Amino acid sequence: MDYFPLVQRFESALWVSMVCHGQATERFERSLGWDFGVQNYRYRDHRHQIHIPYFERLGQLIAAIPIDRRYDQFQSSCETACEQVLAAADRAAAGFKPDMDKAESFDLLSILLEASMDAMPFLPSLVLIQEELQQDLREAIAADLGVDQGSSEFGSFWQRVLVPVEQANFVPESRDVLAMAADYRKQGIDPEADLESLAPPWRSRIDAHIREHGWIGTFTYLNEPFSAADILQRVQRAAKVSPHELEDTLERDRRSVAEADRALAELSSEQTRSLVSIARYFMYLRFERVDIHFKAEVRTRPIQHRLAELAGISRDALVMLTLDELRGWAVDGAPLPAEEELSLRVANGIEYEIVEGRHSWRAAKPIERILDPDARALARVGIEGSTACLGSARGRVKHVTSIAEMQGFEEGDVLLTPMTTPDVMYAIERAGAIVTEEGGVLCHAAIISRELNKPCLIGCRDATRAFADGDIVELVAEENGGSVTLLEEAA
Repeated sequence: MDYFPLVQRFESALWVSMVCHGQATERFERSLGWDFGVQNYRYRDHRHQIHIPYFERLGQLIAAIPIDRRYDQFQSSCETACEQVLAAADRAAAGFKPDMDKAESFDLLSILLEASMDAMPFLPSLVLIQEELQQDLREAIAADLGVDQGSSEFGSFWQRVLVPVEQANFVPESRDVLAMAADYRKQGIDPEADLESLAPPWRSRIDAHIREHGWIGTFTYLNEPFSAADILQRVQRAAKVSPHELEDTLERDRRSVAEADRALAELSSEQTRSLVSIARYFMYLRFERVDIHFKAEVRTRPIQHRLAELAGISRDALVMLTLDELRGWAVDGAPLPAEEELSLRVANGIEYEIVEGRHSWRAAKPIERILDPDARALARVGIEGSTACLGSARGRVKHVTSIAEMQGFEEGDVLLTPMTTPDVMYAIERAGAIVTEEGGVLCHAAIISRELNKPCLIGCRDATRAFADGDIVELVAEENGGSVTLLEEAA
């Protein structure tokens, strides 16, 4: 059975099972009005994969909508779903009482779980919507400018014009850290200071940042919100760069938006300008429709902790239960998986599969990174990718697919990952360059690399199987594409 790969990252069993349950026909009908549902789906090697005939069917449904309505209709439905998820989280949080039993607690949490699953059809469908939008846009811009899509002229315009009209949550969070770093440096505060030695106004400022942005560190139900220590560490690291570099980064967004508006005015076709405007909004919507889930989830943490307490397990283990297991224990009195099984899931994650509507899952095996000889040989010549942010760099490769793998990430390392996510901002901010296997112009790596002015290549196929931790590589990202090349093998 052939599968089409979607996003790849280490995720909790609860989130994976919610994604899979959210692909059922009734969810698509309710959310998008499409008579469509996924019967074969799997999460293997920490990658969501959808059976190709179903993925093609989804593509046909999207393509059948006239282009003048295709994106507006999806945008409106997605925004409504996001609002419903946040409203559900607020209702669940407001109803919580610390002495609730397991059935009551699960019923309350289910308010959010059900709303989240109703929003799940926007996860795979947005991947295809973006592909359609990007292809429509590339063709329209090339025709409007009278240039070839592979030319440096096209690449330069593409880089200039595609800036979000509204920034995703991780951008103001990062910018606030940099603003604190600039003030930290100006005030000459000890670069090694700990939280206890900070003046009260500084501690209040960090606490305010956490209240506003802390949830961003919680992706996939696995992680805790950013802590004060996390933020201080990032502020101190950023404060070590030159004042000019900090100021330049903080001003970049304003300049980028102005430049994008000027580029937009260069287009003669109203339809092309409209497509650009849609794409600039979708760069925001791509993240908002995921962020909403985790922003909402943080509001129900007290309910999750209560369920973990009643189960006699940690919250880390609780979110490694699937939705069916959690419901079965809380509502039907079914036993929990054995402690050994849950420990394996916490350490290694799960594998999950739907075949003709039947769900099954198991603890995954430990992650093994196996270098592919063909990909390794290609790495010596150069693995090509699309440029997300211009520049060049040399450095040591470090794979990062989870927060745990950020340990040992050093200043100037080349971050290699299937895709970047906001919870690994510490590594992104330290990276000398970024290489991803996945993503298009609307992806997280594309947006944050430009924001931080980090050389970045996206869509570098098989890069995670071509480079080992410790390899020394050179990355060159030019207007019409680039490559990352192995210079020296890891010792």
